[in-house]
Amino acid sequence: MLRYCNTECQRKDWAAVHKEECGMIQSVAPHKPTSSMLLMWRVLIRRIKEEQEGKSLPNFDLIRYLTTHIDAFPSEKKEHFGVMAALIKKSLPATLPTDITPQEIMHLFCLFACNNFTVSDGELKPLGLGIYPPAALINHSCDPNCVIIFEGRQCTVRSLRDITKDEEITFNYVEVGDPTETRRSLPEVTPAPKGVNEQNELRRAAKYDREGAEAKKTGDLVLARKKYKRAFKIRRSLLLAHDPLLGFNLNELMNLCISLAPNVGEAAWREALLYCSASLAVFERIYPPRWPLVGLQYLIHGKLSFYLKYTEAALESMQRALPILTITHSSGHPLVRTLHTMLAEATAEWNYEKDHNPRLHRLSP
Repeated sequence: MLRYCNTECQRKDWAAVHKEECGMIQSVAPHKPTSSMLLMWRVLIRRIKEEQEGKSLPNFDLIRYLTTHIDAFPSEKKEHFGVMAALIKKSLPATLPTDITPQEIMHLFCLFACNNFTVSDGELKPLGLGIYPPAALINHSCDPNCVIIFEGRQCTVRSLRDITKDEEITFNYVEVGDPTETRRSLPEVTPAPKGVNEQNELRRAAKYDREGAEAKKTGDLVLARKKYKRAFKIRRSLLLAHDPLLGFNLNELMNLCISLAPNVGEAAWREALLYCSASLAVFERIYPPRWPLVGLQYLIHGKLSFYLKYTEAALESMQRALPILTITHSSGHPLVRTLHTMLAEATAEWNYEKDHNPRLHRLSP
């Protein structure tokens, strides 16, 4: 199912790609197309239609300069790409004549696997896959001078510091906070595997996340909270036992608590704030000072603190988040504009408390 922001957006996408894409999706039913297949369809549709219209394709021409690392893929993966390539070729309608072969499509699948981007929102929550050839030409560094940020479909390369003349532009292919052995593995193909027990626990947490999201969509908020709390507890145990950066879903838990606010006590909020507070020092130690996740973690801490009426702590965290996110996202990004509004509200509330409340709410160290 595709969702659009409004009717105008839907009309534009129908004319651009979805008119053909819709039939292709139906042609592979009852199988559900993967994100990679959806990406391939859209790339091929645009390529064929623009060629028919005689338009130049500068970004598509750049794709051929990207590396596939095809020899590094295991045979099972290449076989999987081959099956998907045959499905893609078979699904192309007669209205889109092309001489592209299944072998060429398989080559593109390998190329996409090494060079596509996880398109995310301002809070770095994944939305889908995209291929951005100019950005994909940028090399990896464990000490990057840039980050990749998305606003809608637009991909922006943001510098984290002053870049000198002739200095190479770099960003991180893998998570900067990952262990060294993971970052030294082949980032273009696959990250190093985690320990079996840890991997199983993370799979369980991800399963509860998915079940929570499904329950939330159907309106069963009690079940959703139950599933998210299970995922939270698993990640909390991993946090305490091994790694404080295993991505426990504070933001989702916070959003869920907001939706359940009339019926939920403060215990879940305080627990989330406790672990968010504990993670701040770790984030600052492991990540560069101007890093999106550091700014976002301060933003989450500020939101949680403000909801629990620790107004001064909320104000301090939001003030820490603002300069970081202004650098990583830009002053005009919707997330930063929203943060300005929140900061103004927290400032007004703090000024009111100082004037009218002798017992100021402050977060204990």
